[in-house]
Amino acid sequence: MNTDRIKELQAETAYPDSISVQQALLKVWNETVRDNKVIEPQALAVLFHETYERLAPEYGYETRPDTKKFDPETDNGRLMIAVCEEIIHNLPTSDVLNKS
Repeated sequence: MNTDRIKELQAETAYPDSISVQQALLKVWNETVRDNKVIEPQALAVLFHETYERLAPEYGYETRPDTKKFDPETDNGRLMIAVCEEIIHNLPTSDVLNKS
């Protein structure tokens, strides 16, 4: 479920401009977001960074001492957050992932 799908559903109703239709679709959206455990870009960046730091030695990689701790105020931190924001935005919906 994404915003384009919500707009599609709204357009398919008999009363797309109806407040009750919009409220119902908002409720569906909120439930979908909650059920899919949407994560904020910075939280994903921190999770990615911490996982990367933990796994790096297992792959023979030594990370830089100045970037071992995630800092959202650095250029590197801002870049990681921006990348995670794009990833989150472009993730396929569950119906796309479940197709065989």
